Amino acid sequence: MLLVLLKVAILSLISLSTLFMLICIVSTYWVIQIFKDNVTHWGLWMFCDDYACYTATGGGYTKTLLILGLIIGSITIFFAGLELKFGANGTLGCLKLLIYMNFAIAFIELIGMIRGSFIFTSRISFSWSYYIGWVAVAMAIAAGGISVVNHLLEPVEPAAIVNMEQGVISVPSSGRESEILPQAEVPPASELPPSYDELSASQPHPQDMNSVATITPGTVA
Repeated sequence: MLLVLLKVAILSLISLSTLFMLICIVSTYWVIQIFKDNVTHWGLWMFCDDYACYTATGGGYTKTLLILGLIIGSITIFFAGLELKFGANGTLGCLKLLIYMNFAIAFIELIGMIRGSFIFTSRISFSWSYYIGWVAVAMAIAAGGISVVNHLLEPVEPAAIVNMEQGVISVPSSGRESEILPQAEVPPASELPPSYDELSASQPHPQDMNSVATITPGTVA
């Protein structure tokens, strides 16, 4: 039950992280400036005032890194869902991949957010979509940490145990009972077929069977 809850936590965290990063990228509230009665707010793509919105330029590295993190996050959601549905016994093998992907997302988005912090001047205050981007980074880090814990606690699928002497094949698996074939029955020695040596002792040699005694008239006399 604990392992399933950990997988649910991984899927939930990386899904929320990806959603928050999407909001952070498309929103126009990275920074805000209030000057008298005029409110101006900026995003990565647009800046708006009280009258209209305009295209914003610059921040190419920040945009590229955050979009890359968003793409990897979407792929990670797919693998996290597969691990939750089909990897209950650790047989799917996505846990290691999830560790690498979650930490990769966190690292890429972290660099992007740090670079984005220096796009705007210090006279402007950061707004809610900027902070929601940092929440997305924190969730990706948490998803990576939980993936490590889940990988350490996940039982390894054991190999089949074969006992040839007793005729038993045991295939234990996590959450299932061992499948044990019935013990092979060896017939008693009295019912075993005769060996080659026994057949040779009980039957005459073929050369002896082909040799016929020759009787001559002189012998009869």
